[in-house]
Amino acid sequence: MNSKPTALYEDFDSAKRLGVKFPDVPKHIRDNLRYELRPYQEEAISRWLHYMDFYPNKKMPVQLLFNMATGSGKTLIMAAQILDLYKRGYRNFIYFVNSTNIIEKTISNFAEPSSSKYLFTDSIVIDGENVRINPVSSFNESDDSSINIVFTTIQGLHTDLNTPRENKLSYSSFEDESVVLIGDEAHHNNTKTMLSKEDIEDNTTWESTIENIVKHAKDSVLLEFTATIDLDDPNIYMKYYDRIVYKYDLKEFRSDGYSKDVLIYHVDSDTESRMLQAIVISQYRMKVALRNNIPLKPVVMFKSRTIAENKENFELFNSVINNLTVEQLETQKERALKTDSVLKDAFEHIDITLSDLVEELKSDFMPERLILVDGNNISSDKQIKLNSLEDRSNGYRAVFAVDMLNEGWDVLNLFDIVRLYDTRDAKNNKPGKTTIREAQLIGRGARYYPFITNDADMKYKRKFDENENEDLRLIEQLHYHSAENPKYIQEIRQALIQTGIMADGDPVEHIFKLKDSFKKTETYNNGVVYINERRSITENKINIGSILPGFDFDTKVVSVDLPTNIGKEKSVFAEEDDEPRDVTTKDHYENKFAKIVPNNILRYAMSRNKAFRFNKIKNSMMVGSTDAFAKIVGQITVQASGIGISSGDFTPDQRLFIANAVLSEVEIQFSKNQDTYVGTEEFIPKKISEVFKDNIKRKYMIVPGSSDKEFGISQIWDTSKYQLNLNEKDWYVYDDNFGTSEEKSLILTIDGMFEELSKNWSDIYLVRNEKAVTLYSFKDGQAFEPDFVLFANDKVSGNVSWQLFVEPKGNGWMAKDAWKNEFLQEIENKKGVMYIAEHDGVKIVGLPFYNEDEKTEFTDKLANLNAEVKGN
Repeated sequence: MNSKPTALYEDFDSAKRLGVKFPDVPKHIRDNLRYELRPYQEEAISRWLHYMDFYPNKKMPVQLLFNMATGSGKTLIMAAQILDLYKRGYRNFIYFVNSTNIIEKTISNFAEPSSSKYLFTDSIVIDGENVRINPVSSFNESDDSSINIVFTTIQGLHTDLNTPRENKLSYSSFEDESVVLIGDEAHHNNTKTMLSKEDIEDNTTWESTIENIVKHAKDSVLLEFTATIDLDDPNIYMKYYDRIVYKYDLKEFRSDGYSKDVLIYHVDSDTESRMLQAIVISQYRMKVALRNNIPLKPVVMFKSRTIAENKENFELFNSVINNLTVEQLETQKERALKTDSVLKDAFEHIDITLSDLVEELKSDFMPERLILVDGNNISSDKQIKLNSLEDRSNGYRAVFAVDMLNEGWDVLNLFDIVRLYDTRDAKNNKPGKTTIREAQLIGRGARYYPFITNDADMKYKRKFDENENEDLRLIEQLHYHSAENPKYIQEIRQALIQTGIMADGDPVEHIFKLKDSFKKTETYNNGVVYINERRSITENKINIGSILPGFDFDTKVVSVDLPTNIGKEKSVFAEEDDEPRDVTTKDHYENKFAKIVPNNILRYAMSRNKAFRFNKIKNSMMVGSTDAFAKIVGQITVQASGIGISSGDFTPDQRLFIANAVLSEVEIQFSKNQDTYVGTEEFIPKKISEVFKDNIKRKYMIVPGSSDKEFGISQIWDTSKYQLNLNEKDWYVYDDNFGTSEEKSLILTIDGMFEELSKNWSDIYLVRNEKAVTLYSFKDGQAFEPDFVLFANDKVSGNVSWQLFVEPKGNGWMAKDAWKNEFLQEIENKKGVMYIAEHDGVKIVGLPFYNEDEKTEFTDKLANLNAEVKGN
């Protein structure tokens, strides 16, 4: 079997690994671009230069493809190549795209210096001569001292060439001419891609049109750019393997930090509520930015399925805004505060009254600040406005669209995309074309909005991946709002993984709810769950008020020896006395920590040390905020030694070093003064209706497939052996289960035993425990949250209730969590535990671990407990 040939980009990758140095970006490119090139853009241009000047297997005519992520700035690379090709003697360029919808914005980017996204410097100078960009309809209008560009679509180009007209391109235009063809969104130019059938005819004409241009031109260069190319298709691979000079896909782009993080925000609500929640979140995002001196006007996109629905939704939104009341926001707030969501954060941290918020939303989302775009509502003016949404003079806050903006749209301040329909077109568990297009749109919205905090070099990259408590994380995220539909969520996530904008290991958020049938039961309304507590057996407790015993912040002195960054050599053969003496003279500086380390550096140091996450310092030192903690730590005296610090003039790196050293001292004292605990043997009652939440929101890592390791897949919609329609099982109290295969197997096992259990028990309910119930080890107070609690009533006597703690456990965790298994079985054996003194009618039991491969002990124990009832 013949193996496929090595791709051109792989040859270049190998050359780079072997140390081959590609050319630096030359002056005639760098000096004539308005924007500074990012490292990967420099790499793309360097490869272009190497291919043109040094690559031994260069083919003529030159035909290359750049497979680069959406948002990576492909147009800037095009601009660089146009400059370089001009210097090489080329004057005539054809820039073509697949859709007329993006022609105006393309002209704006390349040919209008007044545009905020114009790619060149105001004055282009090559070899000492001024060069202008000259948009033309045909090369009859060309100027030999200009960069002459025809902007068109591939369909328009084909029509012009095959239906000759005055002042339009014709094949004769290329005779004795050199021409450069630049094709954007080039995946439309392949006849065998997985795209829509509607493109096939145009794609075929593309092949013949380009072939004819190359045939007629004296010299030609073809440069194609795309974020999407199916190299798994052997036909596509064979066509392009020796043309793809650079591959920088969305996955790598995202991994390097150049995109927003994408979060799927799914809501079980009507369309009006979905719209309202999105603009409240958008308003909150704007306030977070402004509080940090970032001039951001976030934009919301409302996506409809059809042109007719788009118009209806546009009118519906206007009605929602016109009739918005404080009471409506109050209702949204009450619901949000019961969840753990960005909407909850918004209502908790928007620092104005709801009445003022109503007025703000009515003003910011008035009809004049909304733009409707679809096949019936697009114009040159709208294209330009859509391309300049980041401009301060552009007041639009919301865009209503169908599929018009899935490709070729450059926008950085899009942070919320709201899907206003709930249809699916998946087949054979694969995302359909609509979902793929939605993922492409999300990829456009995921372009990073640049802003500067402390490090100017990080302007275009995510800064807070490791600090979830940082407010500005919100400016690094895009929320995709959809209806609550577990199957669709899986499909859009799968599509996002395929496109690379979401990593395979990224978690996806799910919401599951208590069934209404359970909320009507006696068990839910009047039942209780018994839990124990943790008790300290250490007298040396952390002093409330944030002073650690033995650690007086006022008088504490921490010595810090700063690194000199001076390298030294030591001979392996020299005698000790022959070694040169260290004559480095260090300076000394002493001051309070607060005078040396500013709060922003302290916060950064804390964010990198898990011991100083806010919830830790809050619980350990009873400190209400990081600012309060900073004031306490600021009292510490620092004695620093280093080079050039006598006047207290520290570099940011030195201040960070000092911050880390001081935090280490405090952390050591923390560990010395931590309480030692035990779990109480007395179990106390808590109302089930108060302990178990009506709505549970949780992020799951998705491990798809039918293996026994799957995780994060809806058990109702599962296609593996674990599928079970939980809607039909009243004994399982939540409306779905997204847990591990082990958890799903447990539920299937109980379902298989349910008929037998029902002979002696009534009111049997299995409740998923998501941080609602915490038990504490009798031995050392270690916290344990069993995955499930099984409730039942004695059918025989009618006056005994059962409460069973259940923990499914995979093979890899059995040994590691053995203490939990021991503790569960201790519960039954402890005096005063199985029978509560004041509630003799309750039996509390911990069942042995459930393991799918070794479940006999579990099932035997459960069956025996059920049999006890009959024995009584």
